[in-house]
Amino acid sequence: MTKNKSLKATSLKSFLSILVVLIIGLSATGLYFIQSWFKDIASSINSSNNSQTVGENSPQSLKQIREEIVANQPIADKANLMIVPLNSYKEKIISDIQKYASSSGVSVTSSVWTTNNQAITGLSGIDTKHITVTLKNPTAIDNLLEFLRYIELSTPKLQVTGINLSKPANSQDSNQVNISPLVIEVYTK
Repeated sequence: MTKNKSLKATSLKSFLSILVVLIIGLSATGLYFIQSWFKDIASSINSSNNSQTVGENSPQSLKQIREEIVANQPIADKANLMIVPLNSYKEKIISDIQKYASSSGVSVTSSVWTTNNQAITGLSGIDTKHITVTLKNPTAIDNLLEFLRYIELSTPKLQVTGINLSKPANSQDSNQVNISPLVIEVYTK
């Protein structure tokens, strides 16, 4: 004996109604959990952004920035010394050249400022000035090299643009040279 169970329209209707209600309930529950998961992610991102903003203005950050500024101050000071202020450059450069000459054992016979000044391309507000320095001839080559070293390593920055040396005509001393006037470039702001 087999029982033949057939679904009637009313039982099928109630079964499908229960199934639709169950699917809607499960969907609503799933959406609720997904929404709460997204809220958790958003709040963690927001809190990490807030902690970074607070961290940038925190006393430790500001203290670290101050320490870096203090640590780099000698570099900034040296950079400022490389370029001579325009209002006082002539006296300072002539004084420095005289000091370098006396320290190295050469004699300066004249210092003349020339007018072929120019702006340096790419550096706003930086100009070059030129001074022609004549040294007493003949000069000992060792003393001349020391003088040139002082010039090239100076602060503010001085640079010899060229040099012409010759052997003195009537000198038997191989350590002596004649030097034509030096043109020295000076950077001013």
